[in-house]
Amino acid sequence: MHQATLPSLLEAVKKQLPASRKSALQDRGSRLAAAHQQTLQNARESATYAWDASPDQHRSPLRGTLGANQDEDWSLVSTMQFVSRWPMKLWNFDKYYQFIGGSGGYGSGYGAPSAVGAALANRKHGRLSVNIQCDGDLM
Repeated sequence: MHQATLPSLLEAVKKQLPASRKSALQDRGSRLAAAHQQTLQNARESATYAWDASPDQHRSPLRGTLGANQDEDWSLVSTMQFVSRWPMKLWNFDKYYQFIGGSGGYGSGYGAPSAVGAALANRKHGRLSVNIQCDGDLM
């Protein structure tokens, strides 16, 4: 389906919904949004629990990088086969371009070249590219 027709199709469907169904969908959306926010809050709390008691080499740089760059337009140009998906737990991903995804094959050697390509694409937008590289991808 062509993207230009999708918004008009959605609007047409919304117009056909009875008021009771619209209300039920809005309530469901509110509950899902609240559950999503609670999940993020729980993950962020668990990431900081006993932070200094048991140093974790993965979380510490991610936490610092978030604090330094949260006000900039940024994109994580790393793949997510690393560090138990900590960036997804600690950072607020609210734009489609803030994460490039994974290789799909989980093979070594994909991360570094994909990060370079994504950073080059981000450059024309003046976007900060953040790359947290796994050791195997540099071989």
